[in-house]
Order: sequence, then C-alpha cells, then structure tokens
Amino acid sequence: MQSCNVSDGDIFTVDGVRSCSISGDGRSKPGGRFAPPEALPERLKFHLFNRDFGRSILRYTTGTVHSSNIWAFSGNLALANVGRRVFISSDDGRSWEFVLRLPDTSPPKGVLPSAVTESEGNLYLCTYPLKTDPARIYVSDDGGSNWKVLLERTDFRHFHGVYSDEYSDMLLANTGDRDSESAIGTVDGDGFTAIGRGSQTWRAVGIAMTPRYLIWGKDATYAQRKEIFRLHRDQIDDPNPTPTVIDETESILFYLKTETFGGETWVIGSTSPETGIDSTAPPDKQRNTCDNKARIIASPASSQFEDWYEIYSVERRRALGEYIDRIPTADAHIFIDADPELGVIANPCNTTSNDGDVLRIPPDVFDTSVLDSGPEIKVGERIELLDL
Repeated sequence: MQSCNVSDGDIFTVDGVRSCSISGDGRSKPGGRFAPPEALPERLKFHLFNRDFGRSILRYTTGTVHSSNIWAFSGNLALANVGRRVFISSDDGRSWEFVLRLPDTSPPKGVLPSAVTESEGNLYLCTYPLKTDPARIYVSDDGGSNWKVLLERTDFRHFHGVYSDEYSDMLLANTGDRDSESAIGTVDGDGFTAIGRGSQTWRAVGIAMTPRYLIWGKDATYAQRKEIFRLHRDQIDDPNPTPTVIDETESILFYLKTETFGGETWVIGSTSPETGIDSTAPPDKQRNTCDNKARIIASPASSQFEDWYEIYSVERRRALGEYIDRIPTADAHIFIDADPELGVIANPCNTTSNDGDVLRIPPDVFDTSVLDSGPEIKVGERIELLDL
C-alpha cells in the first residue's frame, strides 16, 4: 500500500495499479484499476513502479518507492495519482477516470500526500516539479473532472502542500527548497502571499492547523537540528512573524494531522529518514544528518504542543543501493490520517517491518496519563494490523 486516507469512517489506500478500501465495520472492498499511459516509454515506467514484478525488483535494489497517493472526500468522491497521472472517481474508488497530467519533471510519487485539499466546494492540487517546470496550483470546481491553473510561480522550486484551514477562511500553501524559495503563505485570487519566508525555518513538508497555532517541522536533511515550529495565529498578519521552537526530531517531520481524542486536541506527525544529499544544500552542508528510523509522534494541546510522545517507530529498510554508489536509495515514510472514532491510520513504506501494511492505532492510546507512565506500556503492541 502507498498512502492512506479516511473519509466518512472508511479507509482508502492505493495498491499498485488499483485502489482498495476498508469500511467502518472492517469489510475489505477492492477498488478499480488505474489506466496506464498509452506511450510505450511511460507505460513501461508505470508498470515498473506500480506492478508487482517491477516493485519487487525496486524493493531489493532501491527500496520500496513511493509512487501513488489517494484522497477521499464526502459524497463518494475520490482523487488519486499514480506517478504523473491524476485520476478521479465518483463511486468511492470502484472506477477511475484519467483527468490531469503532472509536469514531466515530477518525481515518481508525482506529488506529496499534502498536495490536495477541498475548500468551499472546490478541489485544489499543487505540483512538485524538481527542475525547470513552474510550480502551479490547479483548481477544479466540478468535482475533479476539469482543472485549470489557479496560479503559477517560477520564483521557487515547487509547492509542498495546499491546505484548507478549518479554523478560518484561509487557504494555505507552502513552498521550497532553498532559503529564498522556502515559504508558508496564503492562496487567494491575487496569488500566493507569504506569511513568512527566506530561511529553512519556513521550509515545511506538512502543516498542522489547530485553533491557536500553525505547526510544522524543518525539512532540511543537512540541518544539525530539525526543529518543530509553532506560530500563533495572532502573528499571521505580522510583517516579520517569529515562530517558536517547541521541540526537534531526528529525521524530517513529514506528515501532520490534527484530531481530537477524548476531548483533547492532538497533533500527530510522522518522521521520514531521507537518504542521499539534498541537491539544494549549501556547499558547506553537503551531508545528511537523519537517523534510520521512521516514527509516529504526537503532542496534546494541553502542553501547548511542547510535549511530544513517540507512538510507533520502525527502521528504514536497507537495499542494494546502500552498497553500490550509482544506485539510488528510497526514503522511508509512514503515511498517516486520523479519525476521532478509528484513531490514527498508518501505512509504513520501505520499512523493515509492516512495509505496505495498514495499521490502526486506537484512540485510547492518545491519553497523557497512559503515555506518561513510561515505555512499559508498549504502545506498539496495541497497534492493530488491518487486512486489505
């Protein structure tokens, strides 16, 4: 599995060239297949990254490669991408229609899981080009069947995500990767307006929104300290807002969700041990300081999101590329979503255990009185493996 999303109590995932889901009562429901490209070179690449035979080869040479994402919405609507191809479904993933092609310089994953959101009846999708293509945000006002360019920028490398802020009427986005390209800002009819920019402080992968704060982690593999930042909403309109450092992580804090369990608001995040050297790193920082573990961490609002608990951890899977210089290696990720009744749904990718599994961490784990009692609680043993 690659990427997971929860909507109306159902869990949606992508497995190679098809989607699948689990209903709230635990029934597995296979979904429709994604049509491959017609052009032969693209078709071969599509099968390499997404069919079982090709994925097995990659798993042992580079590691499991993140190549697809899925987003589910109310009203039986779902959106997915497989590489550079974007598909829409109006029947909960039972069938898929190709609707949009991403830039040629997009990576195998096409975009990040944070690249799609719904706001006031519109769908938004931001692009993740790695070279010369402009960074764009697309909008669809007809449920994803047709897309138009909302804005286009060439002064930064790409967008990392676009977010509907449920606590205000803001549409947020974030960009990267060099200091001058890194920003968190708002999107409206006038384009993209930075709240803060100009340093790695503002280089985030995902952003969590709470009633009082925006929270994110520093996306810089070469940094000695990978801080978690908190920005009070009162500072959003300041000309020079100053985020507060509330903690730090061993690897990059990638994906973030906000959910309420037992009356307490939690921010849940997953860290990703990235490999290789960041191509945008300054000349004097050509290094990678990430450790080898992917983690799920969480913090409650009662601590002002300053106390973080490790809920689950797993090591990145090593592959042939670790020992042969010219073969690249894949990062490890834990894709996450959250639901007040289900808890946290997690999908590890390229890990030594649970690679491709769908896991459920029940809501009762998110209780500070339990977590404060120490590691003897063995939170990992309370994680449920879901059968897809």
